[in-house]
Amino acid sequence: MILSEFLYGLGIGLLPFIIYIGYSTKPRKGFYYLSFAISLALIGPSLISNGYNPNLSAWHYFLISINSSILSLMLIGHWFLVDPTINREGMKQVAKYGIGTSAIAMIQQLVNLYTQTSHLPYPFNLINYVVVGLFFSTCILTAGASLSLKEKGYSGVMAATGLSYLSFLTSIGAVGTLLLVS
Repeated sequence: MILSEFLYGLGIGLLPFIIYIGYSTKPRKGFYYLSFAISLALIGPSLISNGYNPNLSAWHYFLISINSSILSLMLIGHWFLVDPTINREGMKQVAKYGIGTSAIAMIQQLVNLYTQTSHLPYPFNLINYVVVGLFFSTCILTAGASLSLKEKGYSGVMAATGLSYLSFLTSIGAVGTLLLVS
């Protein structure tokens, strides 16, 4: 997979989360403008240069949806810092999705290691363990973000936004390794 296909999938995967978060939290219109501009910035270059729909499998979209969910959690977390009157329920549901999908991807990678059917070629066996650790870290960090959203007040969302940054970095490491190396 090439980077433009990954970014295209990330932009497409971001759209359902933006729509869901907008529906559940009822932010001001500026959130939509910002979020759709980010999604278009991810999708646009691939469409302009190639004018094609990348050939991504359902597993690729599933993996990229982990990154998309956490990126959307970061976006709404920043928007909450601008408008603290919005509802947190959409943020909590997106965090649960990120926890679940990264746990499924981690279990799948462990099964691949056990059955020796990894997506990564043979010289990259050590990287398989790193990918499992990154998925595990993504689960833990996203769970921390979800738990911090239960705290009343501004500081809970600030903590969730910071943890979603770290979670995004670990998910990019895991998903990027699986998709870009294989």
